Amino acid sequence: MGLSFRHRVWTLVSFVVAGFLLMLLAIEPVSQDPAYHAFADSRAFFGIPNFGDVVSNAGFALVASIAGITLWGAGARRYFVQPADARPYAVFFVGVALVSLGSAWYHLAPDNHRLLWDRLPMSMAFMAFTAAVISDRIHSGAGNTWGLALLLLAGIASLAYWAWTESMGRGDLRFYGFVQFFPVIALPLILWLFPKHRYTAGRYLGWLVAWFVLSKLFEHFDRAVFDALGHTVSGHTLKHLAAAVAALVVLRMLLTRTENPAEAVASDDPRTRLPGPGEREATAGVRGPRAQATGNRRRISASRPVRLAPGDAGRAAALRRPARRAGFPGRPPPADGSKNTHAP
Repeated sequence: MGLSFRHRVWTLVSFVVAGFLLMLLAIEPVSQDPAYHAFADSRAFFGIPNFGDVVSNAGFALVASIAGITLWGAGARRYFVQPADARPYAVFFVGVALVSLGSAWYHLAPDNHRLLWDRLPMSMAFMAFTAAVISDRIHSGAGNTWGLALLLLAGIASLAYWAWTESMGRGDLRFYGFVQFFPVIALPLILWLFPKHRYTAGRYLGWLVAWFVLSKLFEHFDRAVFDALGHTVSGHTLKHLAAAVAALVVLRMLLTRTENPAEAVASDDPRTRLPGPGEREATAGVRGPRAQATGNRRRISASRPVRLAPGDAGRAAALRRPARRAGFPGRPPPADGSKNTHAP
């Protein structure tokens, strides 16, 4: 790509700003539809109202538990090149775990007040994964630190604004919609502008988007799916399961893509990625500058012929010169037994 790194960053920033302004100018304020809380499957089992929509949140807790055990257990170093790389993923899976609690609590008695606590952990997960992509493909320092904090604040602020506008009788969900959907829209541009990566392989991001879109379709066609399946399971219940699979794709991406982070190329570039499956063999014989310098010194000390830079010739000759004087540690005395105390 002919664009410099700075130009690519400004292209992405301009796209985000343009999308935000377009949302403000082209979309009228959107309030929460009261009919949203009337889900298709309201059956109760074992004394639990809306049983299907409540218990289906267990999928989020299961995925978050598996992630905690595998990624942050005894073998955590296998999956992240540096500890800071794990930070946005830790926040993401904490958000996924909290979704299981917040969503289950909301579906026990759906209303706007409880919906806020359903959406807060979702925005936390969305923003944390956006920070993970920024960290991996654009700049690790931004995505792992201040960028992560700013994105989380943006997600919280979007929901605080919605709750405030709802309390004023003129709810506005536009900012929350932007936080939830625009990162998905911008993802192809990010992949094109910043192709280098360690963790966020394009094929997994494609599956992630596919499961996310499928979950939204299940949510939108809640009653139609419920009727089509003979009132066995509703679209909203399947939405929870599809979203949990999307979180599982993120876990799978980390477990398979970062098999051996120690093999990452040493570089000051935060976007340095791991070698792909076919690259390890191709780069197996390539040695870094430090290893080459060490090898040169060893060959010089062993008096083996090497190709040296002009400035190294004198140093090589000094290393090969035999010891001729006594009085210096490590040098044998002259063969005739005489003493020589002159400095070299």
